[in-house]
Amino acid sequence: MRWVEKGELQVLTVPDWLDRVRKRASAKAEGKPREDFIVTIDRSDERTAFIKVRCQLPPRFFTDYLVAMKLADGWQIVSKSYRYDLRE
Repeated sequence: MRWVEKGELQVLTVPDWLDRVRKRASAKAEGKPREDFIVTIDRSDERTAFIKVRCQLPPRFFTDYLVAMKLADGWQIVSKSYRYDLRE
């Protein structure tokens, strides 16, 4: 996973990201609304796609940029970059 923070590229490995996700409370458990949606899917061919998603974990409102590839066992996200806004 990649994002920019204070003008610097940040990189988080999948195992480290999964560890963070497992440790945080879910939005549902905290009573926070979720209004996630797919903005666009751009398929290059039968095996490659670019997906733009909007999601939220208030107070952070994210735009995710995903690259997905169809592998032998189905579609898998192989790359993720994102940005977010802080809102009250």
